[in-house]
Amino acid sequence: MQTLDQYARTGLIPAPVLASTAAELKDGGSVLNALHRHLGAQTDTVWAQLAQRSNRTFVPHPAAAGPIDARLLPLHLALDHLVLPRVRAFTTIHLLSPDPLARVTDFASLRAHFNPLVPGGQATLRIDLAPPATFRELFTLVYPDARAHWRDVEDAAALAALLPRSAWENYRPNPEEEADARAAMLGLPYIDPTTYPPTPGVLRDHPVVPFTTRRLYPHSTENGHLLVLGTLMHNDELPALQHKVQTLEDALLQPMKLCLTSPRQLARLLRTLSEVHPA
Repeated sequence: MQTLDQYARTGLIPAPVLASTAAELKDGGSVLNALHRHLGAQTDTVWAQLAQRSNRTFVPHPAAAGPIDARLLPLHLALDHLVLPRVRAFTTIHLLSPDPLARVTDFASLRAHFNPLVPGGQATLRIDLAPPATFRELFTLVYPDARAHWRDVEDAAALAALLPRSAWENYRPNPEEEADARAAMLGLPYIDPTTYPPTPGVLRDHPVVPFTTRRLYPHSTENGHLLVLGTLMHNDELPALQHKVQTLEDALLQPMKLCLTSPRQLARLLRTLSEVHPA
């Protein structure tokens, strides 16, 4: 796992971002996720610069990846190493990583898997780079039925933390990563409002109180549905949470879609909502 000091030494991360990232990491979580949260819209630019420095292909969005040969790497190996198979070019296997500082040697143990797939039986590995959001989207596209094949919650947590499953020992996830993993296990969308900010004025004429009393937050709209954020401490709380969304949908005659977020993010959003719209 890369450290924040290693990213600092690149000279590409602004000092305020390094400071806020370091503060967040005191509560656990991965460096990649924390940097993405604090770089925000700058993430793609910084990742592109890091890719250029190491002479790596940068994949800014899923369409830029081109055809991906998912047959090159089984799901569990992809999770264990946090890498996606991209393409085979003669004896070279292109792997896609969200980690700008990943080294070919980090994936040396995969050679035994790839060698039989190339002429001559000696695979060359090349690392391509995608920003965190693109990597997650591509992972879903490459392994669309991944949830049915999770070995345990740590498979979902590894993807949520952007951390190789093989590096999971002694790792401490933060509340956002825990909520993301829980959403993946339950087949629900996850939204981190820091990297995907709420849409201003999304409530329009809807009252605020029915949301705040149910501890639901109106985030944005998608295909005519209002995305509402809720949170769970335990999986068995899901039916009650879904019931809250359904009763709110019926009361306001507005189609809604439940998305999970972390408890601390929901508390912050609801506090802000109450301040903007006092009862």
